[in-house]
Amino acid sequence: MLWKIYYSDTWITENVKIIIITPYFYPVKGGITSYVNNLRNGLKINKIFNVKMIVRDGNGNQDIYQINNNKYLFINKAYKILKSEKPDIVHAHGHWYILSPALKYKKSEPITNVVFTFHTEPTPRFVGLKAKRFERMLSKCDAVTFVSKDLMQRIEGSVKIDAKKLITYPGVELKKESLSLAMEFKRKYSLEKCIPILSWIGPLEHERKITGLKMLVQAIALLKRRHPALKLLIAGKGKFKNELETLIKNKEVGGHVKYLGEVEDSHALISATDIYAHISLQEGLPIAVLEAMSLGKPVIASDTGGIPELINNGINGLLVKPYINEIAEAIDKLYADRSRMKYLGLNARRTIERSFTDSKMANEFMRIYASDATNKY
Repeated sequence: MLWKIYYSDTWITENVKIIIITPYFYPVKGGITSYVNNLRNGLKINKIFNVKMIVRDGNGNQDIYQINNNKYLFINKAYKILKSEKPDIVHAHGHWYILSPALKYKKSEPITNVVFTFHTEPTPRFVGLKAKRFERMLSKCDAVTFVSKDLMQRIEGSVKIDAKKLITYPGVELKKESLSLAMEFKRKYSLEKCIPILSWIGPLEHERKITGLKMLVQAIALLKRRHPALKLLIAGKGKFKNELETLIKNKEVGGHVKYLGEVEDSHALISATDIYAHISLQEGLPIAVLEAMSLGKPVIASDTGGIPELINNGINGLLVKPYINEIAEAIDKLYADRSRMKYLGLNARRTIERSFTDSKMANEFMRIYASDATNKY
C-alpha cells in the first residue's frame, strides 16, 4: 500500500484502489447520487485510480456492489466486500451506517484512508447517545468533508469532530444548452405556447425544502394575471408528493404549475427553461442549481444554506429572501429584462467553468486522499 507517485505537491502510487460507499445511486435521483457519480467520473479520468462503489439503493454492475438490505445487514456485507477488495481509500457519504463498514475495515487495516462527506445535516432525532456515537465515528476518519461552508458551520455547532475538516464543493459535467432537446421536451409536455417557463428540481423529502417550494408555487399565483402563459415545472419525487399535488390543484394556481414527477433527463428540462428558480429553506449546495448555471440559465434562488457561496447576487444569479412577494417580484423584474437574463446566464456558466466542474471536485479529493497518505509515511 505504499503511495509513490508525485501528484499536486504530494506522493501517491499507481493503481490506487478507491471504494465509494453511498446510500443512493442511479436510478435513484438526488444530490448524493449526482455528487458521487460526478466524483467517480472525475476520478476515473486519471488512470492511476481504480474506482469501485458499494451502494444500498440503486443498480449494480461489475464495478458497483449493490446491497439492498437493512442497515445492519448492509454494514456486515459491505465490510466483507471491503475485506475482499482491500482498498487503499474508502470514501463514505451521508449516513452513519455508510461510514460504519469503512471504520470496521480500517480497524483491521489501519493504513487505509477513510474519508466521510456530509451532504446535509443529521436529522433532528439524531441526539443523545446516537449523536455521541456518531461523533466518535467521525473522529476516527482521516478527513471529514462538507459540501458547503454553511453546512460545516451548522454541523460543527452540534457535532464535535476531532478530525481534519474540509469544504469540498460539488462539481458538475460541463454541458451546453440543447435547443433540440428543449423543443422535444416542450412537445412531449405540450409546453410550446408557455412563456416564461420556470423550473424547480429536487427531492420532495425534506419539510423545509417543501416549505420553500410552496412559497414558489404561491408566487406563481401572484404572477398569473401579468403572465398568463407562465408555467412552473416541478421535477422530483418523495413523501411530500401528495401534499404538493393538492396545492397545485388549487384554483389560484391551476394551469400554471405542472408536476412532472421524476424526470429522466434534467438536461432537457433545464434546456427548455427560461429561468431556473430554486426556493428552499434547507440546503447544502443543490446540484440542480449548478446544472442550471452550467447551461447558462439565469437563476433565482433563496438565500439559504450554501447557495450564497455559489451565487454572487446580481452578478451570476439572484438571491431572494423566502417571502412570496419578493420571489414574485424577482421573477417579474428579471423576465422583463432580457439583457439582464443573458448577463446572469453567461456569468453563471463562467462560474461553473472556473470553480464547480466534476474534474475540479475530483482533483480536490485527489489532494485530500494523497495528503492523508503522505502524512502516514
